[in-house]
Amino acid sequence: MVRWLAHRDVARKRTVLTASTPEASYDRGQRVTVTVRRDPAAMVPGQEGAETTLALAVTTPDGRTTSLAPRPDVTDPNRWTADYFPDRGGRFTVSARLARATEGGTADTANDQTEFLVRGSTIELEDPTPNAAVLSRIARLTGGAYADLDDPQATAAVLEALPKAPRVVREVRTSQVWNSPGLFVVFLVMVCAEWIARRRYRLV
Repeated sequence: MVRWLAHRDVARKRTVLTASTPEASYDRGQRVTVTVRRDPAAMVPGQEGAETTLALAVTTPDGRTTSLAPRPDVTDPNRWTADYFPDRGGRFTVSARLARATEGGTADTANDQTEFLVRGSTIELEDPTPNAAVLSRIARLTGGAYADLDDPQATAAVLEALPKAPRVVREVRTSQVWNSPGLFVVFLVMVCAEWIARRRYRLV
């Protein structure tokens, strides 16, 4: 209905080349299947039967570009697919370029881009074992002690080194409430209630 109200002809707005992925986000190492479709009806008249080649590439978040090998569909000559396995997290860009052969070389017929997001896995989940060297260094720099849970003597020494007296920590937080919308609403309700009570008991 919006297209009809805007007097937009859908057939004239179709793109020659469309690149897409089944999902908008993936996990690191998960297979990403890129699908590229060509619409012969949207091509310039006279180029429908021209021989074309498809160039497909993926740009990583750090700017590296990797070429993909598109596989033609055996049932649809206007459809290609390619697989990609991201090795890091971030936003990836897929670029598809369709070129046709000319007398002087090749000329671009159409191009399209799409993006997908890769969720980066946390280091703690990949390697949950403790790093003794790093923990010992942190303990040394902060005046503490490090002990492995499998070493009962070291654990007992750490417990003995703990201070016997209770440690009191005071924390002061300052917050401004004069510009709080909730406080203003409460103040307005109280003022209105006080005015209504005065009117009711004829105090004004």
